[in-house]
Amino acid sequence: STQSTWGFLPRAPARNQMSRPSERQEQAIATFREFVGRVKQPIAIRFLSASRWDVQAAANAFFEESPADAFEPEVPPPLSREMSTSIESIFNKYADPESLKQPPELQFMYLPDIMKFFEDLGLSDPEDIITLIVAWKLGGVGRRFQKLAFIEKLGRMGIRDFNQLRRAIPGWRTDISDPIKFAQFFEACFNFYKETPEARYMPIVEAASLLSSVLKDHCTFLGEFEQFAQSLAADPDTANTSMGLDAWRGFYTFSCSTRSLRNVEPDSSGALPLIVDEFIEWFQKKTATS
Repeated sequence: STQSTWGFLPRAPARNQMSRPSERQEQAIATFREFVGRVKQPIAIRFLSASRWDVQAAANAFFEESPADAFEPEVPPPLSREMSTSIESIFNKYADPESLKQPPELQFMYLPDIMKFFEDLGLSDPEDIITLIVAWKLGGVGRRFQKLAFIEKLGRMGIRDFNQLRRAIPGWRTDISDPIKFAQFFEACFNFYKETPEARYMPIVEAASLLSSVLKDHCTFLGEFEQFAQSLAADPDTANTSMGLDAWRGFYTFSCSTRSLRNVEPDSSGALPLIVDEFIEWFQKKTATS
């Protein structure tokens, strides 16, 4: 057979038939793995070669397929006991007291705890994107920080105490100026803002509000999307509309390639998420009657 496990991708040649990637291809592989995670090199090569070595296109295809066995096992060296204990003391100061009675994997800072933590860090403006950057950096998921992830994330950055963390945060703003890191940050925002770690969807009004915060320097039609979301929420037939991670990614891809909605047509090929197509149709009807 010439088909791979992932259908549209060609089967990788046998090891002794594979040529060594060029320097440019090696760089593309490294960038791809930085973006999507530590995938096995043959998997990275398959997606990249199928996408003509376009990293963004390969990443989109990878996220669409999400092959479960594509990642290399990653076992970083353990943090020193001194480092772990120091970071744990930060976490314990703000964590939910009841959760601290549970095993470490079930110990959390919930949203009220995080708000107090942010306040003490000097992050007093909840509308400032730095709060979402910090949530991304600390591995926040489902409006909570989990102890083991919190310790691991800070430890890998070499941060061991509260004052060191506070000094480091201003420099994190520049991280999202890199397009690859911004894409990682953008996805992490959805995962942090959803109501629970297990949730797969976010109410459309919440999603639109979050998009306005995250993409305010990248997209020109966020106000219109918020109006669209509010119109859905106000209609009993569409009041339960939500946005999943695939649609969240699709909106970002659409916003990157679209400067204005004026000449955009709904996509009949199915390449755009349904919610984006519905938004385009809503916008066209709105402008036609105004």
